[in-house]
Amino acid sequence: MTTRDIISKLTSQLDKAITTEAQAVYLLVGIRKIIEQDKIGREYADLRLHCDWALHSSLDRTAAIAILKKFDTAHASSGVISNCMTCPRRSGPRSTGSQDRLRGGVPWFS
Repeated sequence: MTTRDIISKLTSQLDKAITTEAQAVYLLVGIRKIIEQDKIGREYADLRLHCDWALHSSLDRTAAIAILKKFDTAHASSGVISNCMTCPRRSGPRSTGSQDRLRGGVPWFS
């Protein structure tokens, strides 16, 4: 399937209201296909992280770890992590960093 074919399919989905998780995942899969097929992963590392996150329960690639470190640094300086870490959790120990949070879901929602 060519990039043009994928874009056509994604466009037809975007012309509709995105109301389900399945639709959102379909879009992310299509975007990921374009990123991989056109070999533009380095240019769109942040977008690829989100596509990967939708498809994998564990993020452990070098690029994902680098982006997660940026999140930790930004949130630590803004105080967001301390605020989010006090939000209620359903179960499990409190995470210590973004990597841990993304492995099993965002801690304040998982």
